Amino acid sequence: MRCNNSPAIPDSTTKGFGSMSEADAYLFANPQTTLGAVHFNVTDAQHISFTLQTNSSTNWFKGHYQNPNIYIQLPLQMAAERETARHLANGSSLGWDVSYTDFAHPASQSASVVGNIAPTFFFASAMFNFVVLLHNLVSEKESGVRQVMSTMGLLTSPFWLTWALFEGVQALVSTLLILAASYAFHFDIMWQNSFWLSFLLLLLTNLALVSFCFFISTFLRHSSAAVPAGFGLFIVAWVMLLVVAFGFPYSTNYSSGLVALFSLFPWTILGKGIGDLASATTGDSAVGISWSHRYSYCQSQAPSPSQQQSLGYYTTSCVAPLPHLFLFAAAQCIGYMAFSLYLDKVLPDRMGVRLPLWYPLLPSYWKPTKTTSPQRAVAALQLAVQHKELSGDADVAAENAAMQAICAHWISAQSHSAQTAKGRSHGKPAEYPQRNGGLDNSIVQCIGHSSSCEDVGHLQACLVPSIIADLSENGAVLLPAAGSCDSISGQHQDSLKAAFTNPTPERRLLKKERSTEAVAVKGNWLGIQQGECFCLLGPNGAGKSTTINCLTGVLPATAGEAVVHGSSIVHQGGLDRVRGLMGVCPQFDVLWDNLTGREHLMLFGAIKGLGRRQAEKQADALLGQVKLRAAGGVRAGAYSGGMRRRLSLAVALLGNPKVLYLDEPTTGMDPISRRHLWDLIASVKQSCAVVLTTHSMEEADILGDRIGIMARGQLCCLGSGLHLKQKFGSGYRLSVQVQQDVHNSSSSLQEDRLQRVAAFVQQHTGAALVDKLETHLHFKVPTEAEPKLTHIFARIKEEKDMLHIGDVQLRLTPLEEVFMAVAREAEIKHAQDMHETTELMLNGGTVVQVAMGASHAVAPDGQVTYSRGFKMIMVAFTCKTTSSIF
Repeated sequence: MRCNNSPAIPDSTTKGFGSMSEADAYLFANPQTTLGAVHFNVTDAQHISFTLQTNSSTNWFKGHYQNPNIYIQLPLQMAAERETARHLANGSSLGWDVSYTDFAHPASQSASVVGNIAPTFFFASAMFNFVVLLHNLVSEKESGVRQVMSTMGLLTSPFWLTWALFEGVQALVSTLLILAASYAFHFDIMWQNSFWLSFLLLLLTNLALVSFCFFISTFLRHSSAAVPAGFGLFIVAWVMLLVVAFGFPYSTNYSSGLVALFSLFPWTILGKGIGDLASATTGDSAVGISWSHRYSYCQSQAPSPSQQQSLGYYTTSCVAPLPHLFLFAAAQCIGYMAFSLYLDKVLPDRMGVRLPLWYPLLPSYWKPTKTTSPQRAVAALQLAVQHKELSGDADVAAENAAMQAICAHWISAQSHSAQTAKGRSHGKPAEYPQRNGGLDNSIVQCIGHSSSCEDVGHLQACLVPSIIADLSENGAVLLPAAGSCDSISGQHQDSLKAAFTNPTPERRLLKKERSTEAVAVKGNWLGIQQGECFCLLGPNGAGKSTTINCLTGVLPATAGEAVVHGSSIVHQGGLDRVRGLMGVCPQFDVLWDNLTGREHLMLFGAIKGLGRRQAEKQADALLGQVKLRAAGGVRAGAYSGGMRRRLSLAVALLGNPKVLYLDEPTTGMDPISRRHLWDLIASVKQSCAVVLTTHSMEEADILGDRIGIMARGQLCCLGSGLHLKQKFGSGYRLSVQVQQDVHNSSSSLQEDRLQRVAAFVQQHTGAALVDKLETHLHFKVPTEAEPKLTHIFARIKEEKDMLHIGDVQLRLTPLEEVFMAVAREAEIKHAQDMHETTELMLNGGTVVQVAMGASHAVAPDGQVTYSRGFKMIMVAFTCKTTSSIF
């Protein structure tokens, strides 16, 4: 047997024993070292028998499990039979050729380990990017970066398209890397199946997962919830993958409804596809799925033997072949992306703004009209007439009248344009009215009247009703005049570059404590010209930021009209036409921490349509102007608060905007940087109109060509800083400290001292008492009383001890005093309109209900009067209103 084997068996690999028991003892002592043994039993010369003893353990060898019958038992048996026959026949050359093969049987079905675990690993590799992407999308929306980009001119379609392209490229690279690693490690699931089937499955499911991430991001408002939501979805997906691995519901045993339901999710498509590819590569005779058999491997019943030979791999329990899965994944990409775009519009954004559910059905959304309807402006004029919105301040009333006249001309121009477009023009629009602090007869003539309006009340009485009547009768203003359509954008273009009329915007907020609507901004008619810096002041919640948000498109105006550079920004498409002309520095810095200052400017420059070279040139210049040239290459996350504000201002100045909105631009800056930025703002305003909000009275006084103080959503006063000081300050502010008696704390004694000092000052100067505290008196000294100040100081020095005067201060009325007076008056008026009261304890412990803002209180018996309650009542009033309404 050793010698006749091919090749011959060496002596060193065989061993002989005298009996079977000795061989068994050796096998027990040396396990897994012997393949087999032959025990011969010779009865006589003609009778020889043998017994085979083989190792039946199944071993893994070179990628396969060895069959012990074929590997050792049958070859050993045939060798023993061959040599026995030759021995008995005395013929060593006796031919003995025996072949053997497995009995034909169907391929055994076994569970694919790769098919069960591979979908989880492939999905996990994509899920990490899913969580990161979800966090980035929600964070960008929460921080306001996206809103700022929209304000600078970025449309919705480029925003989502850039995200989709970036993630699409990333999905492609990820798919290729996974396939490369699979081929490098010789995974049968990739080697034996068609490359294009594996590639399309991984790529399309990755893209579907990206679209699904876009879809989920529309429901989240806070980035802190994005990561938990992402990992929560991963757990749900993992459970669904386990279910799919056991054949549910992609089997003929389940309804098509369950198949459709599971096919809504990218991970189930991935699990089903990977399962099919893995099953096709399971077993020794597995051939995988070729591209030509991508449909045919899925059979409803067992094919014929000839078909089986050509198919290689098939399954009769398949309900969706791989091409159907590709279609499902592609449908998910398109469907989830479409839902993302839709929900992004109809769900409220961070400012609560949204479009109606049926907005895709509106023709105006898909094809905005180039002409502007004057209906909102008409409604603004009607509202002004019906409610007689004549401000108590003469300057504000004059501005209202001037802007209403401009509004009338603008209505005429828009109506003429609309009629010309329809071929029904009856003449040319009225000439544009001049606004030089008043209106001459040309205004009346341009609207078809011959009478003149010499004062504000007469102007509204004779001008506005006639316009409204004309509009009501004809539906448009068709005014016979010699002007041209180009007058609004030609000769008088500058005066309308930042003109916005009634209530430039009107935003309604819910005031919960009274369950009524509160109007955030209402009834303001205002125009800003090129080269002018208009400074808007007001307490917190007055409506300053709301006004800027409406003018920049962050918030839609509930009513009214706003015209910027001749275009209405409250109509469809109007705001998009002027976004490139606007620069916005928001109240809070909206920057990317991972981008440098220079990269910020380059990015926003591209959004505003600047070429690369032009953007680089402006970026270098602006970094130098805001003193950030040395820090231009540093990430914004490392900037201080003042540096971030300077970078935000530089972003706003990109592209040489015609209208510049600055919402508290110098907040958090040191005095040196603040002064430098004031110089910068003063220099750039020559080529644009600037709207500035601030809480710094010094900043407003220096930069503001005109200053408006807003309270309760309405302008209360308007004019230059000097004009407001002269109007509301009236000269000087004299403050006198009256000492208290340390031995007698009686309030009546202190009240007597205060009255004596007040009478003394008023007797010698004629000053008016404007405020009274426990130890201080504040007087407003008119300018004409300035010569008496020397005399009063001399008398105070003489009678200081007798009047118990501790300190005297005299200063010019600052803008802050004007601000406080105007804001206080507005709060008092509001409290009186709302009939608000508060409890006040009078002398003697009597508690009475006092109207907010009252200067005195009377006890129920009518005998006790508390005349020093003005300041105390105002303090209570201020605390109550500022903490509850906004």
